[in-house]
Amino acid sequence: MWLGMIVFGLFLLLGALRWRIALQASCLSVPFPVLLRASLIGHLFNMVFFGPVGGDLAKTAAYARWHKYQLHDLLATAVIDRSFSAVGGVLVLIATFVVYLASPASSTLGLVHANGDGYWLVVLAALAIVAIAVVIYRLRSRPFLEQLFSAFWETAKQLKRAPAKIITACLLGFVGQVFVSFLMLICLIAITYPDTACLDYLWAFPLIAATAAIPLSVGGAGLREGAAMLLLGGCGAASEQIVVAGLLVLLVYVLWGLIGIPIFIWEETRHAQTKRRTPR
Repeated sequence: MWLGMIVFGLFLLLGALRWRIALQASCLSVPFPVLLRASLIGHLFNMVFFGPVGGDLAKTAAYARWHKYQLHDLLATAVIDRSFSAVGGVLVLIATFVVYLASPASSTLGLVHANGDGYWLVVLAALAIVAIAVVIYRLRSRPFLEQLFSAFWETAKQLKRAPAKIITACLLGFVGQVFVSFLMLICLIAITYPDTACLDYLWAFPLIAATAAIPLSVGGAGLREGAAMLLLGGCGAASEQIVVAGLLVLLVYVLWGLIGIPIFIWEETRHAQTKRRTPR
């Protein structure tokens, strides 16, 4: 459990460093200690508001109010930050297949072992993505979304002029996804050591993490376990063992979320005190 806590703590640290790059491109100067607190509070909001979509909106809204930033500017940097994280997940998948091709001992990547019990998750994920895209398209002419898209493209243009920052952010996203995958792996090994080479199933962990991020459940509960049963069905672990491993991951998420509660209370109290001292 302690190893899992450390691994996820490093993931949150990398997330703060990644967001810092997006903020700098948007000409928003935020001290790194503030970003660390924001990362912990953001994870708390992710747990409460059904994943990164609601969590990032709540986090940026809170920090826009506390530090007098424009919400659309902060939210645009959060979207770019999540884009870097998504690129990191793709890089993990690519690296997994490269390692597979370079290892003659590997044969199937576990692909032939997936059972059909959880294919509903694929349909659910596709429907969620389509629904989010439709909502954004229908609301695209609203003033806030126009400001958001404008801030997003302006920040993207600034990053385009600094390719080293883009590479750094993508690498941070890659390492962060490795940490999340490693967390899932050690939780699975804590329950039962798979009888198949873990290399054959490394590709599955970023996909499980992506499924858990769909804004349909608290902390990805249910989605994570369903995706794990679908993708890890042939790794030598029984379905109930895979579910327990997923619940261990959820426990780590919850414990780190609890750490964010006193930080959120402190930030809110400090803001209220500052507001009272400020002359009208």
